[in-house]
Amino acid sequence: AFQSADCLRWVSRVADRTRELAIAHPELGYGETERQMWEQLRAWQGYRELTERALACRDWAESFIAVNVVLKPTIDECYWRAFEVSARRAGDSLCALLTEAALRDSERSRRWTVALTRMMLNEPANVPIIKGWVQKWTPLSDAAIQAYSKSLPDNPGAAEAAVERVRAFHQEIGI
Repeated sequence: AFQSADCLRWVSRVADRTRELAIAHPELGYGETERQMWEQLRAWQGYRELTERALACRDWAESFIAVNVVLKPTIDECYWRAFEVSARRAGDSLCALLTEAALRDSERSRRWTVALTRMMLNEPANVPIIKGWVQKWTPLSDAAIQAYSKSLPDNPGAAEAAVERVRAFHQEIGI
């Protein structure tokens, strides 16, 4: 329930910020071209594939691992954290503060994800299955990080740092 509320809050915040930017900069097409960018820009194709596959997963436990253990940390560590760095470098304090707040919300999600995953790992039969799912989904995570990070010329170490932080999260869980 908390994660759903966090996600809805962020959809609302992104929509509000998009509208503010559309009003301030109508010539840039905010709120008009995002779907096209999501579907066509090379930077988003890794995230798109990972997201669409994770959302189409029919097994609840695998879906949980794909979304909470792989996809969400990938978004947190590459998109939000790298975007925060880029926003600060560009002097955009508001975007930097918004991304910082998103990362704080993610901490709650990570806490319960760690607890649930560790509980699942307490059953020895689950260990190879969960590790197998993480191994299955991690290449898509890495590809998403690499593709998106190439669009951040002002943050050349973003990909390596994000991959390292996602791996550290997996180690924290015990995977």
